[in-house]
Amino acid sequence: MKPVTALPLLLALAGMPLQVLATPFINGTFDPDFAGWQGVLFDYDRYSDVPVAPNASDYFERLGGGLAKVQLLAAQTNIGIAELYQTFEIADPARPLHIQFSWDWVASNPTLDTFVMELRDAQDTEYNFVDSLFGTPPAYQSAASESLRSDSFDIPGGWFSGTELTLRFQVSDTDVVTTDYLTLGNIQITAAAPMPTPGTLLLMAVGAIGFAAVGRAAYSGQRTAET
Repeated sequence: MKPVTALPLLLALAGMPLQVLATPFINGTFDPDFAGWQGVLFDYDRYSDVPVAPNASDYFERLGGGLAKVQLLAAQTNIGIAELYQTFEIADPARPLHIQFSWDWVASNPTLDTFVMELRDAQDTEYNFVDSLFGTPPAYQSAASESLRSDSFDIPGGWFSGTELTLRFQVSDTDVVTTDYLTLGNIQITAAAPMPTPGTLLLMAVGAIGFAAVGRAAYSGQRTAET
């Protein structure tokens, strides 16, 4: 039998787009605990951000069913902002992203209190979910009237300039009279599959033709040997 050459396979592989290793977004259901997530509180007494572990703080609560709360407690008057975030990497910022999630915001004063749901890259380019839902600037009173709902967005390829992204969920409270909270969960972030370039398709076709030729030659040699 004629030996099979690896050249066609190498030609095909040479044209395939390289996939950059990335640290993907994980744990959109917060199970178990808040693995993969980080928390931060803004302390008015210190006037600074204070990092906290979400699974060890009363400001973050798992609800089950893929949901969790980011909340500001009425009894803690020195904390005015609570944030839950996760930093991850995408393989290619040129590829579109699809985001879907569930959420609900309850505020004691929706004319003054605010919440944030956004993706942001290391160069501070952001995609603001709240603006997309309720206009720019967002109508927070309309947001407060919503019950638990599910939404999704398609972020165009090239929106972000880098591969490192941070998903942020934040609530702020101005009166700290009652507990304000943002319920969220069942979060999924997926990227569109890359389209092969014309050069890639050509090299893959060359590789396929090469394999076919090698297969025919091998089969012909085997038949000759048998006769």
